[in-house]
Amino acid sequence: EILASYSKETFHLRKILDDFINESSKSMFFITNQNNSIISQSTSKDFNFNNINHSHKLIAQITQTFEDMSNNSKIEHLILSGRNDLNLILNNLNMSQFEIKNLICISESLSANKLIWMVGQIRLKIKNLFYFNIKDKS
Repeated sequence: EILASYSKETFHLRKILDDFINESSKSMFFITNQNNSIISQSTSKDFNFNNINHSHKLIAQITQTFEDMSNNSKIEHLILSGRNDLNLILNNLNMSQFEIKNLICISESLSANKLIWMVGQIRLKIKNLFYFNIKDKS
């Protein structure tokens, strides 16, 4: 099933991201499809958009390396800590049958450990949604 630019699936993906963004500050989370296009995104109100160009360039530069590493070594995530306390996690969701590729979380306020925990929780909710059609009741 290919996700359209807007569908009930992207609505539910956005809701999942929004639920976690509401617990965060200075953060942006997004999900990409197989073409590395953003299909769902959520940003905290205080996210520093001056970091967005730097973040997108960094993601673009490491995406191919991450794909090679995840295909060859079965690595599921990559964590980067950059300037200005910027932490970034790329997580391979392994859901190509649904045209979903990566979960990317960027934060200036959350530690790498907190982001890892959040990625695990978001990933669980996404897999529950697509594999078991379990939607949050909140």
